[in-house]
Amino acid sequence: IKSSKLRSLNSDLTLYLTNTTRDLSKIIETKEIQLAKTPTSIINEESGDAVAGELEDARLNNIYDMTYAREMSYQLSRVIALLEAIAKTASGSDKDFLQTAHNNLLPIYTSIQAYSTES
Repeated sequence: IKSSKLRSLNSDLTLYLTNTTRDLSKIIETKEIQLAKTPTSIINEESGDAVAGELEDARLNNIYDMTYAREMSYQLSRVIALLEAIAKTASGSDKDFLQTAHNNLLPIYTSIQAYSTES
């Protein structure tokens, strides 16, 4: 990433993902969810291999920052939609976690989306 603004946004996103993953791990453990039982089709679909290939092509064509911002904006919009959908059926501390995750992600998403439309 060449742009200092995009590097800063990426750093914020990395910090958000690290903290949210840590908090989510506790919930998964408490609820005894077996991640090993996740269907292979879902794992393959969500692996990110296609995105990684697209980003590598963008790097080779010297348009990495623009492509990265556009792709992260799209991926974050998917995550936000999932958080909202799951929160509709959740309750108690699960709903609180989802709402907090949503509220913390939204400003990062908005900033990356704004960056992607500026470029």
